[in-house]
Amino acid sequence: MKKNIPSTIASLTGGEYERFATRKKFEVRKNDFTNHLHNRYLLSFAPRNPHQGLHQIRVRLRSNDAEDAVLARSSYWA
Repeated sequence: MKKNIPSTIASLTGGEYERFATRKKFEVRKNDFTNHLHNRYLLSFAPRNPHQGLHQIRVRLRSNDAEDAVLARSSYWA
């Protein structure tokens, strides 16, 4: 986490992190993000009997389509 804090936080929270060196690359990534934003679903759950501590989450798709992707956090605290 000491090497790249924003990347680590994005990974832990299910977000995306991208570096860019030029204004053109920034514009391309901004457009990609805008397109991704409208193609997302928000899923939530509430554990029945949670015990304290860090819990792992795994989200999978039934589809095997290479274009389908899951962007989700990998853990949560109870």
